Amino acid sequence: MKQKNTIMLWGGNWTRNIGDAFIDLGALYALKHASESNVILSSFMPSWFLSRGCLSYPEQILGGVIIDKTNNLLDVRGFVNSDYNVMCGVKLADHWWERCFFDKKLQFEKKDTKIIIIGGGGLLYTREEFEKVRDYLNKINLYAFISRDEKVFKEYEGIAEHSFNGLDCAFFASDYINPPSLSISEYITFTFDRIKKEPELNNTGGKIIRTHHSCWTQSGLLRRIVYNYILSKQGFNKKNTLISDLPQDYLTIYANTEETHSDRVHACVPTLAFGKPAKLYRETTRALLFDRVNAGSVKTQLTYPDMKKIKKEKEREIRFLSEILD
Repeated sequence: MKQKNTIMLWGGNWTRNIGDAFIDLGALYALKHASESNVILSSFMPSWFLSRGCLSYPEQILGGVIIDKTNNLLDVRGFVNSDYNVMCGVKLADHWWERCFFDKKLQFEKKDTKIIIIGGGGLLYTREEFEKVRDYLNKINLYAFISRDEKVFKEYEGIAEHSFNGLDCAFFASDYINPPSLSISEYITFTFDRIKKEPELNNTGGKIIRTHHSCWTQSGLLRRIVYNYILSKQGFNKKNTLISDLPQDYLTIYANTEETHSDRVHACVPTLAFGKPAKLYRETTRALLFDRVNAGSVKTQLTYPDMKKIKKEKEREIRFLSEILD
């Protein structure tokens, strides 16, 4: 019997941004349903955790990190004999490559390991970012590229052996979790981590559940003091506030909510995936991913999802993956 291929999905960073978990689990679902390969999830946390240093990433000072200490940590990804290395999410931002991830030890130069980007998006969407990232992509064995928005697809189409105009992996949230019903009903969800003041809505006579997408509790007294101060300023000492290290807790809330109002793209994405309306309160280029599923109006008004469109795009993406994976 032929041995199954191994697909290694680079994930992690969940405690710092639980939205990354929604993306990782979505990519994991798509890969497993497109191939009979052995699909594993491995964290890039070791490379990130101690690599920044105080000059390149000031917040690390608060955790006591002054210099790059990544040589002290073991990164499992460097030792896995994988046939495919898969990256997902905002991996088309130049800082992702420059700071700590463009590493020969992680099999970028192994000619027999194929690199796949699934649900890829950028950060700034500037000409400078596109050109820098294109230079990096040209240096690796990029086998397949799946975008999460139209603009990114047009920028990098043809740079890989296989290209596909896909969607954000977090839209698979409704496929990889069957959320339980809750005894608390008729609530709306607020997820505001960036703007200082929550919107005032006319329909908030019922309950409000507030979710916070970061539960980062890195050691260091100063880091903890600043973190707790930020939480208090953002109103996360209010009743019915959710801070968790498990994505299922958040997805259960988004699946059962009446509607979601947020400045987080990845609070709105799973809400729409579960068939519920959402509104985004932040100007960001990442919001281009909503256009792929006819939900671009989420940036200006409470928007109900086009479930037929979402289902169709997810099926197309899995079909594409099944055709390119051995």
